[in-house]
Amino acid sequence: MAAVNGATHDVANGTTKHTAASPTDAYKLPRDASESQRLDAQHTALQANIGFLLHPRIVETLPATDEVEIADIGTGTGTWLLELAAESKDKRFKFTGLDISAAQFPADPPNGMSFATHNMLSPVPSHLQARFDIIHVRFLVLGLPSGS
Repeated sequence: MAAVNGATHDVANGTTKHTAASPTDAYKLPRDASESQRLDAQHTALQANIGFLLHPRIVETLPATDEVEIADIGTGTGTWLLELAAESKDKRFKFTGLDISAAQFPADPPNGMSFATHNMLSPVPSHLQARFDIIHVRFLVLGLPSGS
């Protein structure tokens, strides 16, 4: 059994079993390269069906401010943020990815993008409260404890 970012992974017979880092970490899948690839493929499949990263109506209704803060909760590999940053022509956008684990964060995010750990089931720290203009959340069912 090996410890990775506070969680343990038991590899046997070519499979990885994930043990949560803490009682509040309900994520059932490993945080390794193959899981990162699966998450990215899932994102790509969804985007092929949706056709946009950020609904055009959301962009149209953004206030005319100097900065637009976008958060991605349960960001995983950050692929949604990375694609939105690459696609966006709006220099006002600042991106923040939040996840319970830093294990899958990109090693070298672009300027204007940051990643931080936060458990979405815990109280929101004061420095994150009332900060974001857009909050993106999807595919969190595997990160929620039973009964939530």
